[in-house]
Amino acid sequence: MTGVDGLARRHNYNQRPEAHRPEARLTEALPTRKASVACELCRREVERCTVHHLVPKAKGGRFGPTAQLCSTCHRQLHALFSEATLAQELHSIPKLQANPQVHNYLKWVRKQKSPGGFRVRRANHRI
Repeated sequence: MTGVDGLARRHNYNQRPEAHRPEARLTEALPTRKASVACELCRREVERCTVHHLVPKAKGGRFGPTAQLCSTCHRQLHALFSEATLAQELHSIPKLQANPQVHNYLKWVRKQKSPGGFRVRRANHRI
């Protein structure tokens, strides 16, 4: 390859163009900690939430309403209840919160100091 002055030049493929160098990029101030979101069921602040279909997809709720739940609450719901029960009886956040089993779980989980996940065990008899 020849340059502007007619001398032969070799291209160094190991060098990045100026625009692609990290120090040359315009960077915005990054937050020092991750943004937190509140779980719609337990109201705890967590780093991220999962999407819970209030009517399970297997029961026709693919395009139905959803709720943003922390992973612990999401796993706990599916450990306690069958998809049929979730679809027929517990298809809204207020109905979930009014259920005695969920109410006891919520009382316990709100007292926990750690915002992280907890071990969830499947109930012996899911409703």
